[in-house]
Amino acid sequence: MNNYKLIFLPQVGDSSYMEDVLTTRDEIQEKYPCPCCEKNTIPNRGDALAYICPVCLWEIDLFLRTEDEPSDQNHGLTLNEARNNYKIHGVVLPALKKYSRLNEDTEYNEKG
Repeated sequence: MNNYKLIFLPQVGDSSYMEDVLTTRDEIQEKYPCPCCEKNTIPNRGDALAYICPVCLWEIDLFLRTEDEPSDQNHGLTLNEARNNYKIHGVVLPALKKYSRLNEDTEYNEKG
């Protein structure tokens, strides 16, 4: 059985797409640190657009330029505000606590 999975469709007539399109299952399943809680929960090399961390509920916002810029995907919170809320409440917003889950042992990184 093939050990690759297509992650997007190539453009018509583009024959050089195979190296960019094919990703091993291990790369897809590998997780990267959340920018807010730093737990290894984010797929796709950490660039998972519109992915919400199940631990802290930070939604990945690839368009943020600084940690003090308000995020439209995160109720206008900055990444620094969300990190502070995570330290206090365990989630980016206290009202979302019931939707979060505890991190698993495999999600810890070197920082904790």
